[in-house]
Amino acid sequence: MTVAAPSVTKLSNYINGQWTESRASKWLDITNPATAELLAQVPLSEAAEVNAAIEAAAAAYPEWRRTPPEDRIQPLFKLKQLLEDHVDELARIITLENGKTFTEAKAELRRAIENVEVACGIPMMMQGYNLEDVARGIDEIMIRQPLGVVAAITPFNFPGMISFWFLPYAIATGNTFVLKPSERVPLTMTRVFELIKCGTWSVAGPLGCGCRWRYRSTLLSYYIFSPRSMIFRSIPSDDTTRLSRHLLATICLSVRK
Repeated sequence: MTVAAPSVTKLSNYINGQWTESRASKWLDITNPATAELLAQVPLSEAAEVNAAIEAAAAAYPEWRRTPPEDRIQPLFKLKQLLEDHVDELARIITLENGKTFTEAKAELRRAIENVEVACGIPMMMQGYNLEDVARGIDEIMIRQPLGVVAAITPFNFPGMISFWFLPYAIATGNTFVLKPSERVPLTMTRVFELIKCGTWSVAGPLGCGCRWRYRSTLLSYYIFSPRSMIFRSIPSDDTTRLSRHLLATICLSVRK
Protein backbone atom coordinates (compact mmCIF):
# COMPACT_ATOMS: atom_id res chain seq x y z
CA MET A 1 0.00 0.00 0.00
CA THR A 2 1.32 3.41 -0.92
CA VAL A 3 0.85 6.35 1.36
CA ALA A 4 0.39 9.78 -0.19
CA ALA A 5 2.92 12.35 0.94
CA PRO A 6 1.41 15.09 3.09
CA SER A 7 0.65 18.26 1.17
CA VAL A 8 3.03 21.14 1.66
CA THR A 9 1.61 24.55 2.54
CA LYS A 10 2.36 27.04 -0.20
CA LEU A 11 2.40 30.62 0.99
CA SER A 12 0.48 33.36 -0.79
CA ASN A 13 1.23 37.05 -1.24
CA TYR A 14 -0.90 39.59 0.59
CA ILE A 15 -1.83 42.26 -1.97
CA ASN A 16 -4.57 44.89 -1.79
CA GLY A 17 -6.11 43.38 1.32
CA GLN A 18 -6.37 39.87 -0.12
CA TRP A 19 -4.29 36.72 -0.06
CA THR A 20 -3.25 36.12 -3.65
CA GLU A 21 -1.94 32.81 -4.93
CA SER A 22 1.40 33.34 -6.60
CA ARG A 23 2.03 32.43 -10.23
CA ALA A 24 5.72 31.94 -9.51
CA SER A 25 7.47 29.19 -11.42
CA LYS A 26 9.98 28.65 -8.62
CA TRP A 27 9.35 27.96 -4.93
CA LEU A 28 11.75 27.85 -2.01
CA ASP A 29 11.52 25.34 0.83
CA ILE A 30 11.26 26.72 4.36
CA THR A 31 12.76 24.27 6.82
CA ASN A 32 13.12 24.03 10.57
CA PRO A 33 16.86 24.60 11.15
CA ALA A 34 16.83 22.27 14.17
CA THR A 35 15.17 19.26 12.55
CA ALA A 36 15.29 19.96 8.78
CA GLU A 37 11.51 19.47 8.76
CA LEU A 38 9.82 21.05 5.75
CA LEU A 39 7.49 23.75 7.09
CA ALA A 40 6.16 25.36 3.91
CA GLN A 41 7.16 26.70 0.52
CA VAL A 42 7.47 30.35 -0.41
CA PRO A 43 7.02 31.68 -3.96
CA LEU A 44 9.89 33.43 -5.67
CA SER A 45 7.51 36.05 -7.03
CA GLU A 46 8.14 37.69 -10.37
CA ALA A 47 7.94 41.30 -11.47
CA ALA A 48 4.21 41.34 -12.24
CA GLU A 49 3.35 40.38 -8.67
CA VAL A 50 5.74 42.96 -7.26
CA ASN A 51 4.11 45.58 -9.47
CA ALA A 52 0.66 44.57 -8.23
CA ALA A 53 1.75 45.23 -4.65
CA ILE A 54 3.30 48.57 -5.60
CA GLU A 55 0.19 49.68 -7.49
CA ALA A 56 -2.08 48.69 -4.60
CA ALA A 57 0.02 50.79 -2.24
CA ALA A 58 0.06 53.73 -4.65
CA ALA A 59 -3.73 53.59 -5.06
CA ALA A 60 -4.26 53.62 -1.28
CA TYR A 61 -1.83 56.47 -0.66
CA PRO A 62 -3.81 59.65 -1.57
CA GLU A 63 -6.66 58.93 0.85
CA TRP A 64 -4.39 57.63 3.62
CA ARG A 65 -2.07 60.61 3.27
CA ARG A 66 -5.01 62.97 3.95
CA THR A 67 -6.20 60.98 6.96
CA PRO A 68 -5.41 62.93 10.17
CA PRO A 69 -2.53 61.47 12.24
CA GLU A 70 -4.88 60.98 15.17
CA ASP A 71 -6.99 58.67 13.01
CA ARG A 72 -4.00 56.97 11.39
CA ILE A 73 -2.73 55.66 14.72
CA GLN A 74 -6.01 54.08 15.79
CA PRO A 75 -5.32 50.79 13.94
CA LEU A 76 -1.89 50.71 15.57
CA PHE A 77 -3.45 50.54 19.02
CA LYS A 78 -5.37 47.50 17.81
CA LEU A 79 -2.22 46.05 16.24
CA LYS A 80 -0.34 46.44 19.52
CA GLN A 81 -3.00 44.50 21.40
CA LEU A 82 -3.13 41.90 18.64
CA LEU A 83 0.60 41.28 19.01
CA GLU A 84 0.28 41.12 22.78
CA ASP A 85 -2.51 38.54 22.53
CA HIS A 86 -0.57 36.35 20.12
CA VAL A 87 2.99 36.87 21.36
CA ASP A 88 3.50 33.22 22.38
CA GLU A 89 2.14 31.92 19.07
CA LEU A 90 4.35 34.25 17.06
CA ALA A 91 7.39 33.42 19.20
CA ARG A 92 6.89 29.71 18.48
CA ILE A 93 6.78 30.45 14.75
CA ILE A 94 10.05 32.41 15.03
CA THR A 95 11.62 29.45 16.84
CA LEU A 96 10.39 27.03 14.19
CA GLU A 97 11.64 28.91 11.14
CA ASN A 98 14.64 30.78 12.58
CA GLY A 99 15.97 28.46 15.28
CA LYS A 100 16.37 30.90 18.16
CA THR A 101 15.11 29.93 21.59
CA PHE A 102 11.54 30.66 22.64
CA THR A 103 12.78 33.20 25.22
CA GLU A 104 14.82 35.04 22.60
CA ALA A 105 11.90 34.99 20.19
CA LYS A 106 9.60 36.55 22.79
CA ALA A 107 12.21 39.22 23.56
CA GLU A 108 12.37 40.04 19.85
CA LEU A 109 8.61 40.48 19.75
CA ARG A 110 8.74 42.77 22.79
CA ARG A 111 10.96 45.10 20.73
CA ALA A 112 8.46 44.86 17.86
CA ILE A 113 5.59 45.81 20.17
CA GLU A 114 7.61 48.71 21.61
CA ASN A 115 7.99 50.16 18.11
CA VAL A 116 4.23 50.01 17.58
CA GLU A 117 3.76 51.79 20.92
CA VAL A 118 6.21 54.54 19.97
CA ALA A 119 4.57 55.04 16.57
CA CYS A 120 1.27 55.72 18.36
CA GLY A 121 2.86 58.99 19.49
CA ILE A 122 3.16 60.29 15.91
CA PRO A 123 0.52 63.05 16.39
CA MET A 124 3.04 64.71 18.74
CA MET A 125 6.30 63.57 17.13
CA MET A 126 5.24 64.63 13.63
CA GLN A 127 4.51 68.23 14.60
CA GLY A 128 6.49 70.89 12.78
CA TYR A 129 7.67 74.28 14.01
CA ASN A 130 8.04 77.87 12.87
CA LEU A 131 10.47 80.65 13.70
CA GLU A 132 9.76 84.28 12.92
CA ASP A 133 12.64 86.45 11.65
CA VAL A 134 15.20 83.66 11.41
CA ALA A 135 17.00 86.27 9.29
CA ARG A 136 16.03 89.78 8.21
CA GLY A 137 12.70 89.56 6.43
CA ILE A 138 12.74 85.77 6.55
CA ASP A 139 10.42 83.52 8.57
CA GLU A 140 11.06 79.79 8.81
CA ILE A 141 8.45 77.05 8.88
CA MET A 142 8.97 73.30 8.96
CA ILE A 143 6.22 70.81 8.12
CA ARG A 144 6.66 67.05 8.30
CA GLN A 145 4.84 65.31 5.44
CA PRO A 146 4.50 61.70 4.29
CA LEU A 147 6.70 60.59 1.41
CA GLY A 148 4.46 58.15 -0.45
CA VAL A 149 4.91 54.42 -0.95
CA VAL A 150 7.51 52.91 1.38
CA ALA A 151 9.06 49.46 0.94
CA ALA A 152 11.05 47.50 3.51
CA ILE A 153 13.40 44.62 2.68
CA THR A 154 14.10 42.71 5.87
CA PRO A 155 16.62 39.97 6.79
CA PHE A 156 16.35 36.49 8.25
CA ASN A 157 17.91 37.01 11.68
CA PHE A 158 14.96 38.84 13.31
CA PRO A 159 11.79 37.64 11.53
CA GLY A 160 9.40 39.52 13.84
CA MET A 161 11.28 42.62 14.94
CA ILE A 162 12.90 44.38 12.01
CA SER A 163 9.72 44.73 9.96
CA PHE A 164 8.36 46.77 12.86
CA TRP A 165 11.28 49.18 12.66
CA PHE A 166 9.49 50.45 9.55
CA LEU A 167 5.87 49.30 9.35
CA PRO A 168 4.23 51.27 12.22
CA TYR A 169 6.15 54.48 11.52
CA ALA A 170 5.43 54.38 7.79
CA ILE A 171 1.72 53.89 8.45
CA ALA A 172 1.42 56.43 11.27
CA THR A 173 3.17 59.15 9.26
CA GLY A 174 0.77 58.76 6.34
CA ASN A 175 2.68 56.52 3.97
CA THR A 176 1.59 53.23 2.46
CA PHE A 177 3.75 50.16 2.89
CA VAL A 178 5.13 47.21 0.91
CA LEU A 179 7.00 44.54 2.86
CA LYS A 180 9.46 42.03 1.46
CA PRO A 181 10.36 39.69 4.34
CA SER A 182 13.28 37.32 3.96
CA GLU A 183 12.34 34.35 1.82
CA ARG A 184 14.17 32.23 4.39
CA VAL A 185 11.82 33.15 7.28
CA PRO A 186 8.51 34.46 5.91
CA LEU A 187 6.16 32.55 8.23
CA THR A 188 6.21 35.03 11.12
CA MET A 189 5.14 38.05 9.09
CA THR A 190 2.68 35.90 7.15
CA ARG A 191 0.95 35.17 10.44
CA VAL A 192 1.12 38.84 11.46
CA PHE A 193 -0.63 39.83 8.24
CA GLU A 194 -3.25 37.13 8.81
CA LEU A 195 -3.96 38.69 12.20
CA ILE A 196 -4.05 42.16 10.67
CA LYS A 197 -6.56 41.07 8.05
CA CYS A 198 -8.79 39.45 10.67
CA GLY A 199 -8.67 42.04 13.39
CA THR A 200 -7.09 45.40 12.63
CA TRP A 201 -7.79 46.83 9.18
CA SER A 202 -11.23 45.90 7.93
CA VAL A 203 -10.59 47.13 4.40
CA ALA A 204 -7.68 47.28 1.99
CA GLY A 205 -5.72 50.36 2.90
CA PRO A 206 -2.22 51.33 3.94
CA LEU A 207 -1.27 47.74 4.70
CA GLY A 208 -3.10 46.32 1.71
CA CYS A 209 0.10 45.10 0.16
CA GLY A 210 2.78 42.60 0.98
CA CYS A 211 4.86 40.61 -1.44
CA ARG A 212 7.74 38.15 -1.29
CA TRP A 213 10.38 37.64 -3.88
CA ARG A 214 13.81 36.12 -3.68
CA TYR A 215 16.76 38.45 -4.06
CA ARG A 216 18.03 38.45 -7.62
CA SER A 217 19.97 41.39 -9.00
CA THR A 218 17.96 41.40 -12.23
CA LEU A 219 14.59 41.51 -10.45
CA LEU A 220 15.78 44.03 -7.87
CA SER A 221 16.98 46.33 -10.65
CA TYR A 222 13.63 45.97 -12.40
CA TYR A 223 11.86 46.63 -9.13
CA ILE A 224 13.75 49.92 -8.72
CA PHE A 225 13.78 51.16 -12.31
CA SER A 226 10.48 50.05 -13.81
CA PRO A 227 7.92 52.85 -14.44
CA ARG A 228 5.55 51.43 -11.84
CA SER A 229 8.18 51.12 -9.13
CA MET A 230 9.29 54.73 -9.60
CA ILE A 231 6.46 55.57 -7.20
CA PHE A 232 8.64 54.36 -4.35
CA ARG A 233 9.83 57.24 -2.20
CA SER A 234 11.74 55.25 0.41
CA ILE A 235 13.29 51.76 0.38
CA PRO A 236 14.84 50.93 3.76
CA SER A 237 16.76 47.66 3.87
CA ASP A 238 18.46 45.70 6.61
CA ASP A 239 18.99 42.53 4.63
CA THR A 240 22.25 40.87 3.61
CA THR A 241 25.42 42.79 2.84
CA ARG A 242 25.30 41.52 -0.75
CA LEU A 243 21.75 42.76 -1.25
CA SER A 244 22.44 46.08 0.46
CA ARG A 245 25.48 46.76 -1.72
CA HIS A 246 23.51 46.03 -4.87
CA LEU A 247 20.56 48.09 -3.63
CA LEU A 248 22.78 51.07 -2.79
CA ALA A 249 24.64 50.93 -6.11
CA THR A 250 21.40 50.67 -8.07
CA ILE A 251 19.48 53.33 -6.14
CA CYS A 252 22.33 55.84 -6.52
CA LEU A 253 21.65 55.84 -10.26
CA SER A 254 18.07 57.00 -9.67
CA VAL A 255 18.77 59.31 -6.72
CA ARG A 256 16.59 57.44 -4.22
CA LYS A 257 16.69 57.88 -0.44
